[in-house]
Amino acid sequence: MTEKQWVCSICGHVHKGEEPPKSCPLCHAPGSKYTSSTV
Repeated sequence: MTEKQWVCSICGHVHKGEEPPKSCPLCHAPGSKYTSSTV
């Protein structure tokens, strides 16, 4: 099973899940700043 990983392009925070978070919990950037990669 593949899992998506979302990386904040501002601070590098990694979020695992099907969708990016609404905002980054570390730098508060909007979810649109996340890029996806499959693990």
